[in-house]
Amino acid sequence: MLPLLSLITAATVVMASPGPSTVSVTAVSAAFDLRRSLAYMSGLVLGTLAVLLAVATGLVSLLLCIPQAAPVLLTVSALYILYLAYRIATASCWPSPTPRPMSPSPPSSPEARSIS
Repeated sequence: MLPLLSLITAATVVMASPGPSTVSVTAVSAAFDLRRSLAYMSGLVLGTLAVLLAVATGLVSLLLCIPQAAPVLLTVSALYILYLAYRIATASCWPSPTPRPMSPSPPSSPEARSIS
């Protein structure tokens, strides 16, 4: 039970860190009122918690049924984290300057149409 509690605690801390959810909550908060923003944030937290519990339940049941899977899961997890670390360490600091084609946009106001 203690490992599951520590997993939930760690996931709760990670949910509070900056990421796409934090950015989307900020955008919703800027665009809508407090009630809608709180509802959106509550949905994100509850949804993330539901996924976390489903994954944790599945992993715990797998490890209880097949205890020999623990070293395999640990090894695969460690290799994946090392792969991610390698990708981050070898990533370029700046994106490559590839020109993006500009698409013409129609005038948006009547004044802009009369000028062109």
